[in-house]
Amino acid sequence: MIRKLVLLREQLGTKYSLKKIKNKDFTIISDNCWGGNLYTQLKISYKTPTVGLGMGKHGYLNFIEKLNTQEATTFWQLSADRCYPLNPRRIYPVGKTSLGTVHFLHYKEFDPAVRLFQIRYKKINWDNIFYKIDFELEFYTPEHIQRWNDMKIPNSIAFYSDRVKKIWDGEIHNGVYINNWEAGSSYIFGNFQDTFNYIEWLNTGRITTSFGYRMLSVLFLNPTTPQKAIRSLKNTILKPLRVTRRGKAAAVSV
Repeated sequence: MIRKLVLLREQLGTKYSLKKIKNKDFTIISDNCWGGNLYTQLKISYKTPTVGLGMGKHGYLNFIEKLNTQEATTFWQLSADRCYPLNPRRIYPVGKTSLGTVHFLHYKEFDPAVRLFQIRYKKINWDNIFYKIDFELEFYTPEHIQRWNDMKIPNSIAFYSDRVKKIWDGEIHNGVYINNWEAGSSYIFGNFQDTFNYIEWLNTGRITTSFGYRMLSVLFLNPTTPQKAIRSLKNTILKPLRVTRRGKAAAVSV
């Protein structure tokens, strides 16, 4: 019963979002799986090559600047001893372009990963591109933030949290602060969905939020809300109960 309600809620959220998004033929360029996750949530086909991959250090900003060049799609494979994985617990192919390193995080073999990248690259809607970057990822430095600010990319969004506030005290172009940022959460679109009105962003390029949007997000737009509620319940109620029970058991044994 609960699963059916969760599924119904997700379907309602998807239907509402697709009704409100004016142009569904959009491309999201992202430095990790965040963009691909948005397409999956909306149940529409990928119009971006940045699906299931990540780009480290200077590579992503180089990729944005040279997106409409052959350099962005010409790869060679790095050998294992030259790879510095973004996720040490996962084995995946790593490619190199003249712009930087590309980590094919969700692929098993290099050639199929590159082939899919190039196929999806051809689907880019050059008239409707959006850009996302997450400066809280540990390899980004103040130099990257300054470069991003200088680029002044329209239709873009830049996430940051407490790590960035320790190394950067200025403005961030189209910056959005994320409370309680967690490593790994940056790959999931829903974890950031409550912080800005993504429908308005896709329609106009503007970054806005409101009480009404946040309520809609909690009620049915954000598919991660049930998981967050369950996790919060475990931390605030169930975990203290387990600790109390263990304490009583220890007292009895003494």
